[in-house]
Amino acid sequence: MTSGRVRIVVAGAGAVGSVVGGLLSAHGHDVLLVGRDPNMAAIARDGLRVTGLFGEHRGRPRVATDLAHADEPADVVFVSVKSHATEHVAATLARWRNVPPLVVSLQNGLGNVETLAAALGGERVLGAGVIFGAL
Repeated sequence: MTSGRVRIVVAGAGAVGSVVGGLLSAHGHDVLLVGRDPNMAAIARDGLRVTGLFGEHRGRPRVATDLAHADEPADVVFVSVKSHATEHVAATLARWRNVPPLVVSLQNGLGNVETLAAALGGERVLGAGVIFGAL
């Protein structure tokens, strides 16, 4: 990462993940959203528009529907899946050829950071708080 453009994967592109990924994409970063269809198909077709307190932003993140096939070099992976899916995401990331150097949990619930750290190593996992709502 020398150009200032960060390579980002968002595992769990629901409401929170789409807002974070959409804003980062709108500001010029290389973002891959991994989520469910038909949402990913709509984002691929129309791009992503985020509106709210901080104004209106439009991004064109890339999309995927399978985290196992999203294995590509990334500077950071944001995890925003529901807690019951964290163990599966952690195991999938641990099997990537390009294990990410930084994984950030953007999740509610207890034990998510610990689950990610057990699979990926505590030195590469951070927990973060999300202080906005999203629809």
